[in-house]
Amino acid sequence: VSLTTQNRLDIWAFTIENIKTAPIFGRGFYAYKHLYGQMIATRPELIQVSLAHNLVLDSLLCHGIVGSGIIGAYIILYFKDLISCRKKLKANGQSRTLNSFIIAICIAIPLYGIIDTTFVWVQSGLPLLMILAGLGADENKIKSI
Repeated sequence: VSLTTQNRLDIWAFTIENIKTAPIFGRGFYAYKHLYGQMIATRPELIQVSLAHNLVLDSLLCHGIVGSGIIGAYIILYFKDLISCRKKLKANGQSRTLNSFIIAICIAIPLYGIIDTTFVWVQSGLPLLMILAGLGADENKIKSI
């Protein structure tokens, strides 16, 4: 196991330990960074990072089961609308370029997020919401047909 992989395994183990201490509502934004600051004296194997290097673990640590569940439910509902819109655009012979871009972003973030932190809610949230809002443009296109 390389040092980089071992560092991630240590980070994830520490994250899971702390998820267990507040599983329902989590510990708030940037929880890993704050916990790291408290634990570094007793856990010298941990490297200094701000996030858990795993999107799912970071979400559970920060937002708990409730918050992560709400985020997950929103993502599922959004994806259902996205796919429905894509099918309608295809059926009407309309361009699906924007829709394809949104799907690519929605796939890339969680895939890379499994091994690293691709998304910091506070910093990346607004640009992502702007991209996701593009679905509204496609939905309006369908309504005008």
